[in-house]
Amino acid sequence: MRWAFLVVMVAQLAGCATSRVFEAVPLLPPEPLTETILVLDDGWHTEVALPAASLDEPLARFRGSFPANPWISFSFGERRYELQQKHNALDNLIALIPGPGIVMVIGHVATISAGNETLRTTPLKISRAGLDRLQDFLWRDFSPGAYAGAEMLRDAPEFNMRVYASTASYDATYTCNTWTLEALRAAGLPTSPLGVLFAEQAMGQIQRIQREQSK
Repeated sequence: MRWAFLVVMVAQLAGCATSRVFEAVPLLPPEPLTETILVLDDGWHTEVALPAASLDEPLARFRGSFPANPWISFSFGERRYELQQKHNALDNLIALIPGPGIVMVIGHVATISAGNETLRTTPLKISRAGLDRLQDFLWRDFSPGAYAGAEMLRDAPEFNMRVYASTASYDATYTCNTWTLEALRAAGLPTSPLGVLFAEQAMGQIQRIQREQSK
């Protein structure tokens, strides 16, 4: 933990963050919250899942990869770590050093909306304009390539997942959980990615929004 803390501090002091966390996000016009998305949380990693039927081009082309799945999730990760087959404690620390990112795309069954013993699910409501802007945010993260217009790095059928190169860098100041909050902020939800590293921090904000929407 001491070494992990030092790596985080060095990354922050070096100004390593290459994310969009300081970008201003224009306010969306007030509209009915007609669209449902899901935030998936396994305790350390978070993902944003959208109904496959709601995806517009260019994201709609990913439906062809998961024709039997009504939900498709998108999440961010560190390229070197995620493409390794085995990991050790040193790999966990190296993942905190700035490096290329990835976008993971996973197809999910209908029952994912209820969660399960290893993956918690939080539904959130957004407007149609918010859904459009969320999709714009997601597509901007894909590096251009030949497969569905994106650069695919790995096909992992054992996880019903495909891994793509991201235009963003991963480091101790910009993790999968920071990315999730940015995606939700783009959708018009009141999230703040600043200072967030762990899933627990992100889910605190997300669950607060869900409680407010449930009132």
